[in-house]
Amino acid sequence: MGTTGSVLQASSPAVTQVYLADTDTLVVEIVQGKVNNLGQEGYDPVEGDTIRRSEDDLVLSYNGEGAIGNWPKNAEVRRSVNGQITTVGYLLEGPDILALKDTGEGDPLNVTLAMDTASYSLAIQGDPAVTEQPVSVERKSKPLENGKNDGGMSIRHRLYLKFSSPLSWTRAYQLNISPLGLDQEVVSFNIQRDRQWTEVLHVNQVGYHPEDTFKQATLSLWKGTGGAHDYDNWIGKSFHLVDEFTHKTVFTGQIQKLQDETDIDVAFSNGRNNTAAPVYGLDFSAFSETGRFRVLVPGLGISYPFPITSSAWGEAFQISMMGLLHHRSGIELGPPFTPYERPLTFHPDMGVKVLQTDVTILEGESSAIEESLTRLYETADEVPEAWGGYMDAGDWDRRTQHLAATYGLLEIFDLYPDFFESLTLALPENEVTNTIPDILDEALWNVEFYQRLQREDGGVRGGVESTAHPRNGEGSWQETLLVGAYDVDALSTFRFASSAAKLSRLLAPYDESRATTLREDSIRAYTWGVDNADATVNRLPDSDQSNARDNITQAQAVAAVELYHLTGTNAYHDDALSILDPLGSSLSFGDNHRDSVFAYAALPSNLANTSLQDRAVEYFIEAADKALNLQSGNPHGIAPFNEFIPMMGFVGYFSVPQMISRSLPRAYALTGDTRYRNGALAACNFPNGANPDNLCYTTGIGAFYPTAPLHIDSRVTGQPVPAGITIYGPSDPANETFTFNDWVHTWRLSFNQNMVPDSRTWPAAESHVNIFDWPSMSEYTIHQTIGPTAIYWGYLAGSSGSAPGLEKGVGKDEDGDGLEDSVEYAIIEADPDDRFTTLEQVLPWRDYDVDGLTNFEEMIQDSHPAIPGMGTIALGNDTQTFLIAMFQQGEKGPFQFMVSSDLNIWTPVGVPFDSMGDLHQTDLSGMASDTVFVRVEKTGD
Repeated sequence: MGTTGSVLQASSPAVTQVYLADTDTLVVEIVQGKVNNLGQEGYDPVEGDTIRRSEDDLVLSYNGEGAIGNWPKNAEVRRSVNGQITTVGYLLEGPDILALKDTGEGDPLNVTLAMDTASYSLAIQGDPAVTEQPVSVERKSKPLENGKNDGGMSIRHRLYLKFSSPLSWTRAYQLNISPLGLDQEVVSFNIQRDRQWTEVLHVNQVGYHPEDTFKQATLSLWKGTGGAHDYDNWIGKSFHLVDEFTHKTVFTGQIQKLQDETDIDVAFSNGRNNTAAPVYGLDFSAFSETGRFRVLVPGLGISYPFPITSSAWGEAFQISMMGLLHHRSGIELGPPFTPYERPLTFHPDMGVKVLQTDVTILEGESSAIEESLTRLYETADEVPEAWGGYMDAGDWDRRTQHLAATYGLLEIFDLYPDFFESLTLALPENEVTNTIPDILDEALWNVEFYQRLQREDGGVRGGVESTAHPRNGEGSWQETLLVGAYDVDALSTFRFASSAAKLSRLLAPYDESRATTLREDSIRAYTWGVDNADATVNRLPDSDQSNARDNITQAQAVAAVELYHLTGTNAYHDDALSILDPLGSSLSFGDNHRDSVFAYAALPSNLANTSLQDRAVEYFIEAADKALNLQSGNPHGIAPFNEFIPMMGFVGYFSVPQMISRSLPRAYALTGDTRYRNGALAACNFPNGANPDNLCYTTGIGAFYPTAPLHIDSRVTGQPVPAGITIYGPSDPANETFTFNDWVHTWRLSFNQNMVPDSRTWPAAESHVNIFDWPSMSEYTIHQTIGPTAIYWGYLAGSSGSAPGLEKGVGKDEDGDGLEDSVEYAIIEADPDDRFTTLEQVLPWRDYDVDGLTNFEEMIQDSHPAIPGMGTIALGNDTQTFLIAMFQQGEKGPFQFMVSSDLNIWTPVGVPFDSMGDLHQTDLSGMASDTVFVRVEKTGD
C-alpha cells in the first residue's frame, strides 16, 4: 500500500491496511486516535493544583507519613489544562511521585462520510480517467485500546466496499478517499496473489509440530452492519500453503464448509452461532515439512505467518512460562533474563510488613483481610517469611489456588521427563546455573513460598492479600495498603501437601536435600489437614460448609495419592481408596476429582489397585470422548469440559484450551490414541489466533495479541505488557445477564458509537475489546489462564517426542536450546549495547531485530537474525513480487533495499527512503544470479 496526493495532519484518522474480503469486496482499515501511556514522574506542583481525596472511599492503609488508619484510597491531582480543570494523575502516598493519567490524541472518523459510497473512487493506476464507486459500504468498528482511568481511546474501523465487478489480481489501483479527511487522500495498492494479508483467513500462529496430524485454518467473515458473508462459491476451490521465505507453494488442499450461519454451536449453553457467519475449513494435516508458512487463497489473500517446526510447542510453552516469571513476587525483574523491568516487590528487605490475620481464604478476599486487620493491626504478629509466590492481575494477592498451576507443571514433567529436563526457560542466573531442570526451578519458586508459610504444627497459611485493590497509580513495589497473611486451613494445607510431595519425588535426583525437606513438610501438612478438616469447615457459615467440605476432600485425595506415590505408605493409599471408591460405580464422580483420578491412573501399575486404576483410565476416555463430541459441534475446535457453564467472563472459554480442564491431553497420555492428541491440537487453534479476530490471547505470541491486559505494573511504568499473559477473553455479549459489565457497554462502547454495531449484538467469537480496566475481559489469574495455557502447550510439546528446538541440519548448539551457535554469535556481535555476552542469553523464541521472525525462524530460513526488516525474500528472475516491511510505530529512516546472491554479502540498491507509507521500487535486473535475495535495512540512526 502506498500514498499519493497531499498528506493531511498527523491527528487525522489513518489508513492502516487495504485488502480484499472477497473478489468484489475491498476493505479499508482506518485507525482513529492514539492512547499515550505516560507512566509515572516526579511530582512538580503547578500553581493552582488541587489534590482531591474522597472521604467516601477509605481503606485501611498507610498515609504519607507511614501512619496506619482508614485513609482516602486515592489522591487525584486536579489541574487547569487549556482552561479546563481536569485530573492529570494520582499522587502516590509517601514519595513525591505522580502517576500520570493516560491521554488520548487524534480526531474521530467522520462516519457519515465513511458510510457514503460517494466518498470513494477507485481507478486503475495509470488510467485514472476510468473510475468506479462502490455499490455499498458496510462498517465494523471497535476500540483497539482504552487508556487507564478512561484516558483516551483508539478505534479501528473496517469499511467493506462492495463493487459491481471483481478486482483484478494483476492490476495496481488507486482509491481516492479525499472526502474522508484522513491522513492521506489517495491510497495506491496492488492486489498481490501471494502477499496481501486478509482478515478472513484465520490460522494458529503458534504453529504445529511437523508430525501433528491435525493442522487446519478457517475462513469466515462477519461484516458488522453487513452481517454474515458466505463463501459457499469457494467450496471445493483450492487453497495453498506458501513458504514465507521462498513464496513457493508447498501444499494444496480444498476449501470445505464446517458450519452454516444458522447452525448452533452445541459446545455452549447460549444456543447460538458464536461466529454469526458460515465457517469454512482449510485442512493441511497431511503436510509435514518444516518452515514458516502462510495460507493462501487465490482471489482472497494470505493469512498471518505461522511456523511448523519441532520446537513450535516448546517455544509457545517457554513464552507462556514467562507469564509465571513476570508475576513472581519478592524478586527484581529485568535483563538479561527478561526485557520487562520491575523493582523488587513485597520483600522484607524493602521494609514490607505482612501481618497475621485470623481469617482463612475460605472466609473471603481483601474485605475479609481488611476486617481482620482493622481489629488486629496494633497487636498482630509479623510474618517476615511471607515473600515469594506469584501475584495475580489487578492486585498483588498470592493464594494457594496458584498451586494448581505448579501441580500441572509437575504433572507434565512427570510424564515427559526427558523433554523437560533439557528444556530451558527464562530464569534468574542462580537458577539457570544450578543442576535442577528449569521447570522444577519454576515449581520450587511457588512451592517454597507456601513452605515458608507453613507453621511448625504442619498447617499452611492460605497466602497473602492486601486490604483492598491497589490505590490508583501505585505499582506493586509501592503498595501502601496493609498486607495480611491468611490463617491456616485444611484446604490450603492439602494443596501444599500434594504439590510438595510430587515435587519432592521429582526433585530427588537433582537436589536430595531440598527434596527431603519437602517430603517431611508434605507429610506434616497432610497430618495437620486430616486432623483439622472439621475445624476448618465448622468456622464457616452453615451455607458455605458443604461446598468447603467437598473442596477439602478433593484436595485431600490428590495429596493422598501423591504421598502414597512418594512414600509407598499404605495408610495414604487407604485414604485415597476411601475417597475415590465412588468412581467404581459412577464415572461422573471424576468430574470433581480430575486431579486425583489422573494421579491414580498414572501410578506405576505395581502400586495401584488394578480395578480402580482401570476405572480412572475409563473416566478420562469418557471425558475425552465427550470433549471430542462437543468439539464436533462447533467449527473452531473449542472443547469445554462442561457445556452447561455460562459463557461469561472469568472463565476463559475462548482464550484457554479446554478452559481449566485437560481431559484430551491426559487421555492421550494414558492411551496413546491419536484422536485425543488431535482433539487437543484443535482445542488450541482458537486461542492461538485461528479466530475471527486473528488474535492470540496470550501476550508475546503471534502477530496480534492483547496489548492492554489488566497488568498494573507495566501500565504505571509506561512499559509494553510483558510476554506470557493469557487473558480471560470475551464472554457472550448478547447473553450476559449479569450487571457488572453494564458500565463498559454503556460508557465505553455505546458512548459516541465507539463500537458499531452495538456491542451487545457482536458475535461472541469476535467480541474481545482491548480495554485495560475491563476485568472480565482483560484480567487473568495464575491458576485459571496463565498456568492452564502453559500446561496444555507443555503437554503438546512433551508428547511430540522431539528434543526441544532441534531441526535437521542444525549445526553446533553448545547451550542445547536448538539455536545454532553461529546465529547466537551473530546477535552477540551485532548488539551495540552489549546486552548479550553468552550463548545462553540469546533465546530462540525472541526476535532480536524485531522483523517478525524469531531468532529460531531466522535460523531455519537462513536469514540474518540481526538485520531488521520482514525477513528476507527470494526472487526468481521471472518473478515480480513485493517486499512488505514491518516498522515499529514512529520509527524513522532512512531505509535501504539490500540485495544478495549468497545471503552473506549484501549490497545496497536504489535510493534510500524515509516515508514508510509509499510504494518503493527498485530494478534488480542487473543481478547475475538466478536467485536474488532482498530485504530492507535501516541505515540511519
